[in-house]
Amino acid sequence: MSEIASNNQKSLNDILIGTWITTSGTADSTARIYKFYESGIMDSYIGSLKDEPLTGSYELDNDKIYMSYFERSNPKENDKTPFTVVSYDENEIIVTAMGKTITWKRYE
Repeated sequence: MSEIASNNQKSLNDILIGTWITTSGTADSTARIYKFYESGIMDSYIGSLKDEPLTGSYELDNDKIYMSYFERSNPKENDKTPFTVVSYDENEIIVTAMGKTITWKRYE
């Protein structure tokens, strides 16, 4: 696993594009699947790609990933969920959010 400070790796922006599944750490133990596109759009699924996704946008700010969903029933101003990236490589991203460590695995 490469640390963020390493200079000899693809950028987080390049690696993030694609589909990821949470393998541990979610509050309700249900897998989340995130699909990130180069355009800054993302889809979020709970449990399965068969269901309709929550669609939104994401932004990278150094080691933080911010996600904002378009279709919330009660949208709030600046409704973004920050994830802090602890480490990443081509097949695994480890993030922390709200005191929990969550592992994302490449899902293609």
